[in-house]
Amino acid sequence: MDYALGKVMGAYESRLADLRDVLLGGKLARFKPDAEAMLYYPSPLNESQLAAVRHVLAAQDVAIIHGPPGTGKTTTLVQAIIETIRRERRVLVCAPSNTAVDLLTEKLAERGVNVIRMGNPSRVSDLLLEHTLDAQIMNHKSYSELKSMRQTAEQYREMAGKFKRHFGWEEREQRRMLKEQAHQMLQESDQLERYITEDLLDKVQVITCTLVGAGNRAIRHLTYETVFIDEAAQALEPGCWIPITRANRVVLAGDHCQLPPTVKSEQAARDGLRETLFEKCIQRQPDVARMLEVQYRMHEQIMAFSSAQFYDNKLIAHSTVRHADLPDYDLRFAPTWP
Repeated sequence: MDYALGKVMGAYESRLADLRDVLLGGKLARFKPDAEAMLYYPSPLNESQLAAVRHVLAAQDVAIIHGPPGTGKTTTLVQAIIETIRRERRVLVCAPSNTAVDLLTEKLAERGVNVIRMGNPSRVSDLLLEHTLDAQIMNHKSYSELKSMRQTAEQYREMAGKFKRHFGWEEREQRRMLKEQAHQMLQESDQLERYITEDLLDKVQVITCTLVGAGNRAIRHLTYETVFIDEAAQALEPGCWIPITRANRVVLAGDHCQLPPTVKSEQAARDGLRETLFEKCIQRQPDVARMLEVQYRMHEQIMAFSSAQFYDNKLIAHSTVRHADLPDYDLRFAPTWP
């Protein structure tokens, strides 16, 4: 995060400098005038969700999907990603937590997207292990050759270690040659692994990872036309800059009216760390945001307070939940408390 902040602060007359100025309100965000075209992929999205997807496609710098509770933010974001990869070679999708990254990876994989989940397999959901980089390397056509080379190198090392401490010139020379062969074999296997990794990353449509995971050494050299950041309203600003330094444009999704980021230091929170990049951008450039207005979670009377308090009375309860009620409940079977 510290390195990313230094890179952002030092940016001058570059794409990163432009994005920094747009995100922080120094420049107006630009949008394509002809981006209201028909979407490539039909979907059951409602009008406000479709408007948000078209807004993402129109953005040249920054776009925000503002998703209040129950409005289908993840569904809309996934649709926006799918529409984007129809137009672009490869995108990066990030979120501050492994749970959020796993959810996006799962939803994209369900839609048939070629996705690689970066990160330590121990922190990835068991259901998504097949989409990790390690698993895809093992499934690559050249993996059997890589495995054979490393097994051979290990055999050479074991053979070299079997010599006794006191031995003649011939034994010493043979041990040296075995060690050299093992070292050379390991170097060649490392080169083959790098080739396999590059081959996979060259063909993938979506790379998913946490914000800090965007600095993974396997992908740190890559750049992206578009970077998507989900749950951006709960993400620390320094973390958001890590993937943004590799982007040509940025799409943020979240809701700054819900939970803020977790900042354990009260001093750091007072000094501004609790204010997110999402919040700065949506306050300084309201035109970059499209709010999802139809919610599918609450009775309209439960929704009414939050809609009035936080969302300017713009939320609408969908007909399936507008008058949702509990089923008839027989009080004879209710638990009794002492």
